[in-house]
Amino acid sequence: MIFNLPKPDNVSTPMLVLGSDEYQIVSVKETERTARDYDANIEIFHSIGHFIANDVGWEVVLFFSTDFWGNQ
Repeated sequence: MIFNLPKPDNVSTPMLVLGSDEYQIVSVKETERTARDYDANIEIFHSIGHFIANDVGWEVVLFFSTDFWGNQ
């Protein structure tokens, strides 16, 4: 089970990858790599930490996400 890794080539749905420059577990570089591997859209938010959907400034994430998915 540990080697059952995701297969980006099998993903055909639109994907949005969100990250933060203040998230200390997953770096911006790793977030960018994930988006690139999945040929996904990416947005890096600033001054938002780990709990991106509930941190100070979460409204910016909400508006960006709803705008993105509303245009798909």
